Amino acid sequence: MVKEDIDESEAIQRRDGQYDALTDLATPLLVPLSSRRYNLQYATLYDYRLRRLKHPKGRLLAAATRRWTEGVYEEEEEVMMGKNDTTGKEESQTSIASTSSASKSRKRGRREEPLPKANYVKRILDVKQGQICFVIGTIYCSMHLKPDVLEELTREQWLPPQPPNERYADPEKDEFFIEDESGRVRLVGDGLAPDGYLRNALVTGVVVAILGTETRSGDFEIADAIFAGIPAAEDTNGEWVALVSGLNLEPAITDFSVNPERKGKSNGIAGGESESMMGFAEAELRSMLLTDWLMGMVDKDENLGKVVGLIIAGNSIAPATRSDDDRAVGSRNNQSGPPASKDAYPTSTFDDFLTDLVSSMHVHLLPGPNDPTSIALPQQPLHFALLPKSSPFTGLHRETNPAWFGLAGKKFLGTSGQNIDDIFKYMLETDPDSLLDAACNTLDWGHIAPTAPDTLACYPLHDRDPF
Repeated sequence: MVKEDIDESEAIQRRDGQYDALTDLATPLLVPLSSRRYNLQYATLYDYRLRRLKHPKGRLLAAATRRWTEGVYEEEEEVMMGKNDTTGKEESQTSIASTSSASKSRKRGRREEPLPKANYVKRILDVKQGQICFVIGTIYCSMHLKPDVLEELTREQWLPPQPPNERYADPEKDEFFIEDESGRVRLVGDGLAPDGYLRNALVTGVVVAILGTETRSGDFEIADAIFAGIPAAEDTNGEWVALVSGLNLEPAITDFSVNPERKGKSNGIAGGESESMMGFAEAELRSMLLTDWLMGMVDKDENLGKVVGLIIAGNSIAPATRSDDDRAVGSRNNQSGPPASKDAYPTSTFDDFLTDLVSSMHVHLLPGPNDPTSIALPQQPLHFALLPKSSPFTGLHRETNPAWFGLAGKKFLGTSGQNIDDIFKYMLETDPDSLLDAACNTLDWGHIAPTAPDTLACYPLHDRDPF
């Protein structure tokens, strides 16, 4: 690819976005090797999560009290959308607020008519039959399609393992429970029906406030539900952050003496991506175009100067695959000539890509499920030895997944998507828009990975819940 020489007067003037490591928020996501203990139970993680979100001074109890005890129905949405800020910010957020309120009314079906005033019962087992009250607890979804460790252990050793289920939801057999430190009770009601407003909003691990009453059979019938929500929004200063994921860059083959036919296909997505007409694999070509655009070499868009950082959200490196040619080469151990060195430096192409960018902007690198790091959440940063060229630059920030960091005066919380993919398996809806609904739900829940550790791998942390 030939790049035109750019005059210095035409070069983009990029704003200097101030970086903030947010140590207080980011440190709990780090799990050093010396502190990793796998002989602990996950009960303490659930207990910490419940106590944190159930705190008497927390947003969840305050919102439930306003709505069900004091009868205030609009304040929660106004606080969440930042309408209690200055007048200037209120005007800019009017359309967002109306869209969000309509979306919530449509998707959750919250009752607009006044509900009977109810008192808060601290312990679920203290609920009395026929008494209208609200409780706060952790949701547990009993789904027979979820992976079962006990079933895997008791399976006959000579039987092959069953393929994992793509979906956990079964509208006919699924049951929902709410539990706290005192016990567990089953949830019933129209809101949990296959077309109910709460069916896709409740997954295992979510802490929720629920209004209802105990039935004669001992179940708890839901009338309404409230989640923790998010703090008030802040104004924007006009600076942008670019976001990309799934680069899937493959390393270069530096020696073609074994199989000359593969020459010219040095980079690409694992599995044999086709070569473009310019001699580059599609994945490499996409990364080159992205670099040129961010550096202002493709488009003289004045908005490029507002881009102060780039977030790479996982799956930057193509997963290793073994082709028929590789298997044939591996079987001929006595042949002459050196083997292809494709896997000697699996991150070399990605390292070169980062080196071109980190000198001019902040690059936040989050690992993904296919990247060379731990599989359990929170995933730890990629080791600096994997990126020898770009690691010395101060512009490269190797983050955890999930990650907290500050840029341009804003706080960012992001993941590489494993949490959303797992939540999606609990939902009956299968259209791609449901993934966005799942992501929005994590903000409303006040927890970005509630299904960990039930169906999402995470470290057995005993003193904190970093999610």
